[in-house]
Amino acid sequence: DYVVRRANAALAEHARLEVTEVRGRLCHVLVTNSPTPCEGCPVPHAQESRQAAKGRVSVMLRDTSFEASAFPCAPEERAEGASAASAQRFVCTYRDITHEERNRRRLLQSQKMAALGEMAGAVAHEINNPLGGILAVTQIMMREIEREDEKFQFLECIEDSAKRCQATVRNLLNYARFAPQEERQLITLPT
Repeated sequence: DYVVRRANAALAEHARLEVTEVRGRLCHVLVTNSPTPCEGCPVPHAQESRQAAKGRVSVMLRDTSFEASAFPCAPEERAEGASAASAQRFVCTYRDITHEERNRRRLLQSQKMAALGEMAGAVAHEINNPLGGILAVTQIMMREIEREDEKFQFLECIEDSAKRCQATVRNLLNYARFAPQEERQLITLPT
């Protein structure tokens, strides 16, 4: 029935109560300040299977996550008229996994950024090759046409656009490189 019979000082501290004030309160109120059982609570599964169960419980207001475990206890003598479910008791443990979850999210974000860098490098190389061809053909055609010809202005526009695209591709390639720019240096070789 989610009523706490015994608790340790850690639960009392989490609930901001004295340990003597915890007994008789609902565990979901103490852990997540929720009027209903926690989402991810392992007690229903442990109750059904009569075996230990685990779940993940989050406290949204505190941005905290717990790995919750419920271990069924040996059945007690029940009072006359009491149901089997109400007599069933569990030992529940909560392990704070907040930092683990945050580190896992950071690692996942780092992996996404690394994949994005690799993809940017691959896309940049695929775009750079056709751009080089477009720029070369445009510049050859510009040599064969008079500056006053209207087509020359179109070719200048193509050349300018291709150069802007090449600059974007260069930035993508610089971003995707693993070696920092600081490692490069200008040296003068003796003649």
